[in-house]
Amino acid sequence: MDPCAEITPGGCSRNAECVSTGMGTHTCVCQQGWTGDGRDCSEIDKCLLASTGGCHANATCLYIGPGQNECECKEGFRGNGIDCEAVTSCLEQTGKCHPLATCQFTSGLWSCVCQEGYEGDGLLCYGNAAVELSFLSAAAIFNQWINNASLQPMLSAASNLTVLVPSQQAIEDMDQDEKTFWLSKSNIPALIKNHMLLGTYRVADLQALSPSDMLATSLPGNFLHLAKADGNVTIEGASVVDGDNAATNGLIHVINKVLVPQRSLSVSLPNLLTRLDQMPDYSIFRGYVIQYNLASAIEAADAYTVFAPNNEAIENYIREKKVTTLEEDVLRYHVVLEEKLLKNDLHHGMHRETMLGFSYLLGFFLHDEQLYVNEAPINYTNAATDKGVIHGLGKVLEIQKNRCDNNDTAIVQGKCGKCLQQPVCPFGTKQLGEEIRRCIYTIYFMGKRTLFIGCRAKCVKTIITRACCAGFFGPQCQPCPGKAGNVCFGNGICLDGVNGTGVCECGEGFVGTACETCAEGKYGAHCDQVCSCVHGRCNQGPSGDGSCTCDLGWRGVRCDTEITKDGCNGMCHTSANCLLNPDGTASCKCAAGFQGNGTVCTAINACETSNGGCSARADCRRTTPGSRRCVCRAGHTGDGIVCLEINPCLENNGGCHKNAECTQTGPNQAVCNCLPKYTGDGKVCTLINTCLTRNGGCSEFAICNHTGPEERTCTCKPNYIGDGFTCRGNIYQELPKNPKTSQYFFQLLEHSVRDLSGPGPFTIFAPLSAAFDEEPRIKDWDKQGLMAQVLRYHVIACHQLLLENLKLIPNATSLQGESVVISVSQDTVYINNKAKIISSDIISTNGIIHIIDKLLSPQNLLITPKGASGRILQNLTTVATNHGYTKFSNLLQDVGLLGVITDPIHTPVTVFWPSDQALQALPPEQQDFLFNQDNKDKLKEYLKFHVIRDSKILAVDLPRATAWKTLQGSELGVTCGAGGDIGELFLNDQTCRIVQRELLFDLGVAYGIDCFLIDPTLGGHCDTFATYNFSGDCWSCANTPSCPRWSKPKGVKEKCRYNMSFKGYLEGCREQCTMVIRLPRCCKGYFGRDCQACPGGADAPCNNRGICLDQYSGIGECRCNTGFNGTACELCLPGRFGPDCQLCGCSAHGQCDDGTTGSGQCFCETGWTGRFCNTQTALPPVCTPPCSVHATCKENNTCECNLSYEGDGFTCTGRCRWGACEIERGRSRTGLGQKCVLCCPSVTIGLTPGLQDLGETEQLPFIEGLPTWGKEADGHRSPPAPLSFPQETRFVDGRAILQWDIFASNGIIHVISRPLKAPPVPLASVHTGMGTGIFFATVLVFGAATLAAYSYFRLNRRTVGFQRFESEEDINVAALGKQQPENIPNPLYESTPSAAPEPCCDRFVDAEDQQLDNSDPLGAL
Repeated sequence: MDPCAEITPGGCSRNAECVSTGMGTHTCVCQQGWTGDGRDCSEIDKCLLASTGGCHANATCLYIGPGQNECECKEGFRGNGIDCEAVTSCLEQTGKCHPLATCQFTSGLWSCVCQEGYEGDGLLCYGNAAVELSFLSAAAIFNQWINNASLQPMLSAASNLTVLVPSQQAIEDMDQDEKTFWLSKSNIPALIKNHMLLGTYRVADLQALSPSDMLATSLPGNFLHLAKADGNVTIEGASVVDGDNAATNGLIHVINKVLVPQRSLSVSLPNLLTRLDQMPDYSIFRGYVIQYNLASAIEAADAYTVFAPNNEAIENYIREKKVTTLEEDVLRYHVVLEEKLLKNDLHHGMHRETMLGFSYLLGFFLHDEQLYVNEAPINYTNAATDKGVIHGLGKVLEIQKNRCDNNDTAIVQGKCGKCLQQPVCPFGTKQLGEEIRRCIYTIYFMGKRTLFIGCRAKCVKTIITRACCAGFFGPQCQPCPGKAGNVCFGNGICLDGVNGTGVCECGEGFVGTACETCAEGKYGAHCDQVCSCVHGRCNQGPSGDGSCTCDLGWRGVRCDTEITKDGCNGMCHTSANCLLNPDGTASCKCAAGFQGNGTVCTAINACETSNGGCSARADCRRTTPGSRRCVCRAGHTGDGIVCLEINPCLENNGGCHKNAECTQTGPNQAVCNCLPKYTGDGKVCTLINTCLTRNGGCSEFAICNHTGPEERTCTCKPNYIGDGFTCRGNIYQELPKNPKTSQYFFQLLEHSVRDLSGPGPFTIFAPLSAAFDEEPRIKDWDKQGLMAQVLRYHVIACHQLLLENLKLIPNATSLQGESVVISVSQDTVYINNKAKIISSDIISTNGIIHIIDKLLSPQNLLITPKGASGRILQNLTTVATNHGYTKFSNLLQDVGLLGVITDPIHTPVTVFWPSDQALQALPPEQQDFLFNQDNKDKLKEYLKFHVIRDSKILAVDLPRATAWKTLQGSELGVTCGAGGDIGELFLNDQTCRIVQRELLFDLGVAYGIDCFLIDPTLGGHCDTFATYNFSGDCWSCANTPSCPRWSKPKGVKEKCRYNMSFKGYLEGCREQCTMVIRLPRCCKGYFGRDCQACPGGADAPCNNRGICLDQYSGIGECRCNTGFNGTACELCLPGRFGPDCQLCGCSAHGQCDDGTTGSGQCFCETGWTGRFCNTQTALPPVCTPPCSVHATCKENNTCECNLSYEGDGFTCTGRCRWGACEIERGRSRTGLGQKCVLCCPSVTIGLTPGLQDLGETEQLPFIEGLPTWGKEADGHRSPPAPLSFPQETRFVDGRAILQWDIFASNGIIHVISRPLKAPPVPLASVHTGMGTGIFFATVLVFGAATLAAYSYFRLNRRTVGFQRFESEEDINVAALGKQQPENIPNPLYESTPSAAPEPCCDRFVDAEDQQLDNSDPLGAL
């Protein structure tokens, strides 16, 4: 009964197929697109698999059903989804983007985008006027003028300007006298500004102006006149010869005349001495400046302010001070450096450091609308010079020695750099002396770090600590109370210093604000005498004598005697005392506090004279007669005798900001001024961002980050490299900036050599600009069209070689293809023993520039004939014939490929052709194959692999990360040489060398190579190309729009109509365009993106027993015909046998001898008999002695071994039934549940004829269902040998080969009838350990020799390899049958092994290295 005939076939899933395997047996197999055990099948969603349905990385996988999917290219890409290419991918279009643009994917489209700081559409990018002038060869001299005048910042920052650039010829024609005057340092800025128009004027705009219109220039007060003649416009007689050169901030026109302004309009300011010479009242000061040679020191600063005393002031000073001359320090005290302080910048209370240093400050004050410097009035202001300003004074400034700042120095190490360059000290430090020390510095560039020996200077950083001299106090170092030089009148100690209060701490006996008087009751110079007056007033104080003036009613020396008797008879005034004279008489004397003759006394007004001895800043107030009290006035403090102005700055900085200086300007009055480098009103001060001024000293191509006072960091912008102070872009940007290399750049531009704008890296030997004038062959090279080759000869691609690197290599290959010789003499590097490197290691983002003093000359320049229009006049065949590639050219013609290559849909093309010598060096059998007329189709695929379509690739663009797609469909990689091959270019992992470069022909470019190219996937690609025709945009026939960049014009225009505003529809023209799309396909019998051969081989896919899911989108799976199974349909399903896998028909009580080599015989269970084991015996037979457990007892006491076993029935040895095994990528299973182990860890991968990736042969018998291992298994291993047999019985050591050519992933297996016997172990004549050591030593030595010989042999045969596409049917079977038996040595048992045993499954051995033999005369792929 057939279970597959039931209503529910075999219990299989409805998405499975029931397959009968024998009488009453079956198996369930899931249908295509489903997976499972057959009883339970689930749908396969290929989009969820790692392969994403075979879709391209730039495609979307769309699920459409079980095991089915479609691939759709993403936006911005085109193709069939299996292979997608970018639409208008500028990455693939060499030279399409401008050198200052990058290719970016934006808005679903690849497009060229200009770098930051540049504008344009990507095909044309332009920077500001300063940048564009450096790129303009006609502006080379004018640009040098701009550099000399330091006007680049002006040209970069200005907006809406038009620059008129005199041509080089115009400058040569300029009058010599005018050159001398206007090209001087002081006048050249005015000349340049006269060529800068305020406003943007295109040539069309100039023509639209009327002759009466005036064009304002950047030179104040000057205008240019227009004129028209014959429809042409002139500016001051100058015509525009090259107009409308775009810049981001305006336009540039090249004119044929230098526009010289009137000399009276020269607005250049004089220098310091010149300006002082124009000020006769300050001639003496000028004389002192000259005497002390101060002019150069002052003008070395970026800016300065000079306070010059007039002649009268200097004369008065000399007279008053009784000196003969002004000292140099006095002059330096009148100069402020690094600031140009106009009158309005001199704020009340502000201080500035002078040329003498931080401790010598000038203070600026405003009193009654008069501006003072210290105490000198400014009576003449703002006399401008070229870099500064002069203010005239009416008094010589006296040096105020009130500050005694502490200058501490810290020694720091300078930056390590080249020994020949100027030493670099850290920001804020200066070089100390000339001491230079050796050091090591590194350069990290293009992913590599290199160490160099360099030099560094010793630098010093000065740290100033503010301090006041003794006797001065407070932030402004004011004098302490007392007299000059006599602080606290010498009677006390002043609390001085920057943080001091200025209070006098008086000595014993002294009191007063300035310790100017004695304490009450003390007198004498030292205030150490005590007054003795009891009832009177003591003449006290430092000048008192201690005498007493008695009060009313007292008398005596001490006023201690009371007057009790009036001896004057009432004649005395009521405020007088009657005193007894020594002679006994009496007299009247006014009492203390009164004055008079005694008879008349009046109260003394103590404030009447000299303010009563009070301070001039105090009020004297009368108290009792003869007494007064001194009270300091408002804004002052003190004891009244000494009053000091209250300084509000002493407390809380006077309310000023912490970064402001508080300056006392009057009694209890102060002003706040922000300190230098800060800005604000003094109450609030913010740090001035140094980055806002000249970018903080950083490079204009750097980002300045302000981090603190006098601190900032400089970081180069993206696409620039450097330390932040010097930032460089790519070589294309850097060459024109340097006048020494600008001519080389202009030559590159003139001859359309844009190679150096690529990513690089490059090493450039840039000749000096003057070297081009010194080379006499320049004109001839230019005329013959050879300059591009000469210029490329100065470039080494793929490497950035610093000077130290160059010293280590003898030569390198230039971009032009010829070698340059590098030599060193006395530590100087020479190129070709001729040109000396005079400036080195100019690092840019894409390489390194070395400047050489001479032009290099290649030896083998190729002249390409061109027509008047520049079109190349030689075709591919002519070029091949002229340069030694005739054989390859003939092959192209023989196979009909020449017409394909020259088809417009494929041009331009890049061809890699082997030289005649390379083809001639091929082995004879390979040459026979190439010229065999029967192999044209196969040869055509090889030749296509040498062609890249739709690309004219320059040598500089050949090496890249992604491989090039060839016309045949396979990929071709180009890599750069290294080590001793610097500058060389290699194909396919350095198996082929490019020996000749850029052989130009009319439809493309060719490169000579030294081998015939092959590729592992070459045989399977059958790419095709589809063309789609469409019409371009419609417009005027006089200006018909071009076809889109991703298409090609067909050379045909058609009439059309287009709509134009206000005019309606007009008749126009449009181009007929065609778009070519590569359709990747695999040849029949190949599958997948890499076009691999189907299982069983491309000539017999699936062994012709099934259908291979081939083609580009196929997965290479075999759909076997009914009854067949296995990866390549090489097996039978269980229950089937023979070459056609027919059904065995055995019942459930029998086991079929199935498989492709099976006999179909049924082996019955005990008790059953018959052909199909469907007849039950009456009594089961009994055998004596008993049969093996793996045998069946038959009649007549006969034991028969079961299927898969062999023997006499009493002893049965297991053998694996290989025919029932399914081998698939290292996995194996049998229909009988037996496990067939196929992996041999010790088998070396090799090749057998006609098959790839197969290794040593195995003969593995099985015992009890398991393979033999160990020593017995060793006897079954043989070294790699091309074993393959026809359909006849063969033997190995007397064992019949039952089945052969069972292919495994790592070798080939032959099934033999019985196990091989290992040879006996030889008797050891020496110690076992010694024998083992000798054995392995012998093996190692012999193996090393064999490996060396094999390597030499392999390398000598490695010139070229081919795939012959030969099927098994092509093998001469008859010849094989006539071959004599041969022995196959087993190295494990050879007494003298012929080769060391190779390790098995070595994953580090190249597949090509493992190739031993191949039936294809052109080599296997």
